[in-house]
Amino acid sequence: MKFVKYLVFTFAIFCAVAFLLPKDRYVSRSVEIEKEIDVVFDQVNTLKNWENWSAWSVSDSNTVYQYSKQESGKNAWQSWSSQSIGEGKLTIVESKNNQLIETSLDFYDQGKGAGKWEFSQRKGITTVKWTYHANMGYNPLARWIGLFIDGMLGQSLEQSLQSLQQYCSSLSLDETLEIEL
Repeated sequence: MKFVKYLVFTFAIFCAVAFLLPKDRYVSRSVEIEKEIDVVFDQVNTLKNWENWSAWSVSDSNTVYQYSKQESGKNAWQSWSSQSIGEGKLTIVESKNNQLIETSLDFYDQGKGAGKWEFSQRKGITTVKWTYHANMGYNPLARWIGLFIDGMLGQSLEQSLQSLQQYCSSLSLDETLEIEL
C-alpha cells in the first residue's frame, strides 16, 4: 500500500511540475551566406528546393515527397512519408519577398508546429534565421519533452542551414540568373 501511495504522490508531483514548465518552446538557429538575398530566399520559398539542402532529405533518401501545384510562396505545400522520419505536411502560410517566410507543420498524430524564416542582407551577405515553434499544450509528458526540444531539433536546423549555405554558395552565376528570371 505504501508503494501505491508513493507512486501516486510521485505522479502528482510529476504533473504539477509539468504545468510550471513553459507551454511554448522555440528552437532558433541562423547562418550567414555570401549570396544575394533573392537567391537564398528562393531556395526556402520553393519547397521542392528543400531536397537540395534539408537535413531530413539527406537522412532518408527513400522519403516520398508530394508537392502542391503551386511551387512556391503562400499556400505552397509539401508532404512526406518515410519509414525513418514519419509523415507530415509543411505549408507556407506567409511569404514576404526577401524578408519572411512562415510555415505550418502538421505531423498528424505526432502534433503540430510552426516555422519562421527571417532574411536580411548587408554588403552581399544574407543572414537567415530559422525558428521552430511548438506548443506543448497541457499534456504533462509533452511539457517535459519540451525541455529537450532544442537538443533534439537544434542540430537538424544547424545542419540544414549549413547545407543551405553550401548549396547556395555552390550555385554558379548561370544558375543564379535562372533563379532570378
